[in-house]
Amino acid sequence: MAFLVQTNQGDVPEANAYVTVAEFRDHCATRGYDLTGRTDADCEVAIVRATDFLDARFEFVGRKTNRPQATAWPREMAYDVDGRQENGIPSIVKKVCCEYGFKALTIPLMPDPTRDASGAIIAEKSEEVGPIKTSVKYASPGAYDLPKYPLIDRMLARTGLVLTGRTLVRA
Repeated sequence: MAFLVQTNQGDVPEANAYVTVAEFRDHCATRGYDLTGRTDADCEVAIVRATDFLDARFEFVGRKTNRPQATAWPREMAYDVDGRQENGIPSIVKKVCCEYGFKALTIPLMPDPTRDASGAIIAEKSEEVGPIKTSVKYASPGAYDLPKYPLIDRMLARTGLVLTGRTLVRA
């Protein structure tokens, strides 16, 4: 699939990105994030992963502007913490997308949970070599915690545009 940036009108039904590569590069440069050696294709992949993560992780206020709209933003009836209506894709959503995108260049934002041979999700595992000891803690049946990025998550949460920031997923 092609790299498709959503517009403020939400009229790109198959959009998979909130920001352009130029916006991403500018955001990173302003903050001193090193993109040396990163191609535009690398940046596109990171932006798409960040957009996917944002839309999977958070439930936002309001409702999608257009019905065949792949991205969560833009939204109708979306008011921020100060009661201002958000039209289009809020700048904070773009900023947070860039922040997650930079992380996505080096780590998976939402890695698959570790499972044992039976398929149960492992929450914690420790091993000891001498006189062999193994300890395994399992997640609640069918659930695991999503990774948290406190600074970035908080930047978005404090706007009032988020209903929930999903931290638990049923697998």
